[in-house]
Amino acid sequence: MIYCAHCKKPSARESGVCPHCGEDLKGTTRPAREAPVAKSERSMPAADIDLGDASSSGLELATESLDDVSELEDVDNSVQEKSLAPSLREGMNESEINRISGFGKPGQGIVAGVKYWLKVRDRHQAILKDIEGAREESESSKNRLAAVQAELGKKGQSLGVTTDSIKNLVSSALVADGEFMSVRKRRIGLESDHRDSVRALEQTIRDLEKETAEVRRDETAASLRLDGLKKDHRRVEGQQKRAQIEHRNLIEMIERHQEEYSDLEKPKQERDKLLARISELDRQQPEIVERIDAHSEDLKKLVVPLAQAEEEAKVVRDRLSEFTERIVAVRAEKADLNRIFSQADGSVSRQIDVEREQITAAWAAVGERMIAERLCDGDDLRDNAQVVVGAMEAAHDGSRKVELLVRAMDSYDKGVFSRGRNVVIAGAIGLVMLIAVLLGVFVV
Repeated sequence: MIYCAHCKKPSARESGVCPHCGEDLKGTTRPAREAPVAKSERSMPAADIDLGDASSSGLELATESLDDVSELEDVDNSVQEKSLAPSLREGMNESEINRISGFGKPGQGIVAGVKYWLKVRDRHQAILKDIEGAREESESSKNRLAAVQAELGKKGQSLGVTTDSIKNLVSSALVADGEFMSVRKRRIGLESDHRDSVRALEQTIRDLEKETAEVRRDETAASLRLDGLKKDHRRVEGQQKRAQIEHRNLIEMIERHQEEYSDLEKPKQERDKLLARISELDRQQPEIVERIDAHSEDLKKLVVPLAQAEEEAKVVRDRLSEFTERIVAVRAEKADLNRIFSQADGSVSRQIDVEREQITAAWAAVGERMIAERLCDGDDLRDNAQVVVGAMEAAHDGSRKVELLVRAMDSYDKGVFSRGRNVVIAGAIGLVMLIAVLLGVFVV
């Protein structure tokens, strides 16, 4: 809320044209405000409220509240006093502020100072939370005020309720509407283009997944064929090895019997048995050798099919890997597209929010001017005007509540507070030094 430098009347806008006199608000300052109407006056029935000039009706809005107090003991009281508009300080007596602060009066002596310091510290935390909540409520009430003012302005413009003095305000509001619609159309186009691009990529992914499924079936068949051939190869190879082991054992037995047969000291009957056994074992060799050769032939027959099956399986697996990589690439492209769209959409959304705020402010200026020029006496606008009046009261009350809490937070006795804090600090330092001395003694 600022005051026009020309007519000295309040305006919710900080730039543009004054809704009261039509002069440029640029370069205005914040002069002291007139005192608001008493609560009893603001509580009169809606039909009795004067909807005329804002300065005479006492419907001024509150100023912005003070910034957060970062260091409690370093609050600049002079800055705070300057920031408190007279319209808000009106009726803020010390008893009300002291009741809100809850600090009470500090006692005498060191112990009382420490207790006061502790109490102020605790209350400050609670008041800070109250200030945060009050500021949120105040901001909400200001937003509602702007919204109902804008609603009044739009309704008045649609009903043709206008004067020469607010034509510029209406024109500005209509321009803001047009800019907002332009940004909305740009966002719609952005969403449409993104949706089309995403759909195309999703269709590509579906086509690739369909082809991948076919390749995966080929890969499964090729793997089964290769596994079957490998199994046959291992089976024949195992049979060949068993036959070779059987043949080696047979030869070893023949050689052992021959060695025993060469012992001429053995009885003839025993040597004849050995010779018969050698002959019997020797007759078994051709059949075993034939089996070994047959297994070798079978292994040779499996070499080419096995190599072909391995090559076919490799080709199919390579194709499957290629399709998988393509799907991953398209999905990454889709993710990048979504990320870029999210950034662009966020930027446009922020611009839409700014444009929406500008529209609300522009139409709120129209509504504010309509009340200032008493254009709301008709039945079509009276209800809207009364809603605006109520919102202005709520905004004023919200700002006043914030200012009360801020003043309450700074209403403590700084001298006693500082002395109590210093006592605590000195006590802590003394305790540390005592511990250090005791530790030194025990170490020695």
